[in-house]
Amino acid sequence: MEPALGPNPNKKPKLNQDEEAEQEPEDRLSSLPDSVIHHILSFIDIKYAVQMSRVSPRYRHLWKSLAALNFDSKLFRSVASFDKFVNLVNRLRDCRSKAVAITYRRRGTTDIQRLKSLVYVMQQGIRHLSMSPSESFRRRPLMCLPNDLFENNHLLSCGLMRKKTDSGKVFNDISLLFNWSMLTTLRLENVSFQTPGLLHCCSSEFKVGFSGCPNLKSLSLKHLVGGGLMRFHLDIPQVLDLTLACQCDVVVTAPKLVYFSFQANLPLRFCADNLASLEKVDFFGQLRDEKLKVGSSDLINMLRQFSNAESVTLAHDVLMVLSMVRSFSEHLPSPFPKLKSLKLKGLPSYMIDKAITYLLSGSSGAALVLESS
Repeated sequence: MEPALGPNPNKKPKLNQDEEAEQEPEDRLSSLPDSVIHHILSFIDIKYAVQMSRVSPRYRHLWKSLAALNFDSKLFRSVASFDKFVNLVNRLRDCRSKAVAITYRRRGTTDIQRLKSLVYVMQQGIRHLSMSPSESFRRRPLMCLPNDLFENNHLLSCGLMRKKTDSGKVFNDISLLFNWSMLTTLRLENVSFQTPGLLHCCSSEFKVGFSGCPNLKSLSLKHLVGGGLMRFHLDIPQVLDLTLACQCDVVVTAPKLVYFSFQANLPLRFCADNLASLEKVDFFGQLRDEKLKVGSSDLINMLRQFSNAESVTLAHDVLMVLSMVRSFSEHLPSPFPKLKSLKLKGLPSYMIDKAITYLLSGSSGAALVLESS
């Protein structure tokens, strides 16, 4: 009689289907429809979307029909390889698919031809555009944007940003930006204006209007330059959200404005015509000259124009200047009678206690938040 053979120690036990499913990682991505994968890829750079085509035959051509194109030269070893990649995407992309959003960031030297390579996408009804062109355009005095760029009347949002170091360059014909009837969001940063159609100059005062953008709701203007600009007049009756950073006196007409973020050197003169709808204000004033601390009563007048605000954020320098105004007293009526929340950014000190008391005197139930940074 042959002895019974024991189990083979080298033989792996057979797993049932449930155990196999637990050991093998689940491929959840493959089960998603193309529309969902398109949405996921819209948040990453187009370079990674193209690389994904190697994962599976299903993804081989998926990137060619993306609605959001994000280009960034920082992801490439050289700008030359970046330019070749942009041209490759333009050439291989499915022309039947409309690009809804384009983000373009490029370092180094650029010329008009590099931007024109993307213009054909505009003609397909692009809705969102964000561009950060390099500071050097073949050493030209003008940053010439393609004229075809301004012919797209389907844009809902537009952003043009330059490096702050590029103070000697200006955009040409940028006033055409303000003729997009469907535009709801506009962001301009470190832009110099040199177009008569945009800025109506009277002495050193400049006035900007947006009558050609009746649907504009959100506006961000940072570090604008216009020759000897001393006074900036902004007429935006339709805007709800405004972010403004400048180094000159400001006049704002915005009856529907709900949120206002303002960054400027102190002291300055600020005049607002009818801010009846204002609810939230963020004011980040910066004190650049110690001699300007005394006599800046214009700051009190400025804060009074935000009287309808319920939520206010102030930088530490604002309170420092406020506490040193000769005519200031903590017993003055608060500029914020409707205040519900006051946030102060910067290290607190005994020097600003009087200013805090003044700001909170009109609202006994207002919350006070101190942030060290």
